[in-house]
Amino acid sequence: ASSRWHITFSRVAFIGMLTLLLGTIFLYYYIRMIEDGKKGDAILSGIALGLSMYTFSGANFFPIAALLHSLWLVFSGGLKFVRRRWAPLLIAAVTATAVAAPLMQYAVKNFDSFSQRMKDVSVINDIKTEKSIIPIVKSVRSHLLMFNFEGDYNGRHNLYKKPMLDNIGGVLFIAGFFAAFFTKGWSLFIVWFFTLLCAGISTLSIEAPQAYRIIGILPAVYLFMALALKKIAAMLTGFNPKKVLLSGILPALCLSAGAINIHQYFVLYPQEKATYLSFSPEANAIARFINANHEKYAIYLAVPDSMYGFYPLEQKIICDFLTRGGRSFEYMKEENRVDDQSLAGKERVVLIVRPSEEGIISAIEREFPKAVREEHPNPYGDENLFVCYHIDPAMIKHKDGRFGPMILYR
Repeated sequence: ASSRWHITFSRVAFIGMLTLLLGTIFLYYYIRMIEDGKKGDAILSGIALGLSMYTFSGANFFPIAALLHSLWLVFSGGLKFVRRRWAPLLIAAVTATAVAAPLMQYAVKNFDSFSQRMKDVSVINDIKTEKSIIPIVKSVRSHLLMFNFEGDYNGRHNLYKKPMLDNIGGVLFIAGFFAAFFTKGWSLFIVWFFTLLCAGISTLSIEAPQAYRIIGILPAVYLFMALALKKIAAMLTGFNPKKVLLSGILPALCLSAGAINIHQYFVLYPQEKATYLSFSPEANAIARFINANHEKYAIYLAVPDSMYGFYPLEQKIICDFLTRGGRSFEYMKEENRVDDQSLAGKERVVLIVRPSEEGIISAIEREFPKAVREEHPNPYGDENLFVCYHIDPAMIKHKDGRFGPMILYR
């Protein structure tokens, strides 16, 4: 509940948290199905698994983990296991397929668009470029070390490069991980751990380690910690049959780990430069400027077409949301014109441009050489977050009093 790794994604509503929820529900009913063979549990596990396919790409590894574990049970249990559990396993598989069928149908009909993101971030791109398997070796190493040595460097995902687990949780995780190999009934979580780790390993090595794509690994990670606590409890009970030590040491370990995580997230995380740079500082700063000045100025904002990947969409969503639905400004378009109505009660026109929009900046400075340029610097660096051009309405009017186009946009 206090895991920094969990809170980081949960608090800002990353869709991967729904992946984690459905993955945990699936695990619960899958285990009940394997243990008791009840058809109701099989149906519920299938529903959770099928629904998880609609969430985040990491969920694609859930059925792989379940299949590998089922094969392991067949291998270790033989025909006896097959006779006892073939029906619930088949019911779970059919239910999951039925629930995921619409998505599967879409994927087949639109395979290129459906798989585009996967292709873009695949480690195969690195392997082809370098003509070597070294990128995947590096990715494996990075992902194995992320728990206790050096974690995700993306400020959206983690306290910059810090281990994904705190010191107490990290020690418990390692102890429980190795104990799981010698504890009956823990094969599922070992398989789950390595399979879900592949969700990160299979992506670009430049992004390794990737805390978000392997979000579904958390149930196994924390159950390994629980196993370690269980082993500690057994040892303490042996030393102290009245369990006095047990009632003090185990709660102290858990509360201390929780306090460390909460301090790291709520105190240290907001102070990090990487955190600030990762959560769309341009869009947030622009929205603050618009909210503070929209009553004084007629504001036009450049569309962030030159930004990478999904960032243009993200920037628009944030600006529109923080400015109460985008009603206090207009986006720059080819047909932008100002008139007496749009300038009523306004001191001037303000054009807002991000530094990466070099073409628009050139057009503005060419058409309005007397515009006042106002820079808004990034508090963590030398570059500007955005630039404002303050334009007197007289610069836009023709001699006959009519208003012309705002800028030569293209």
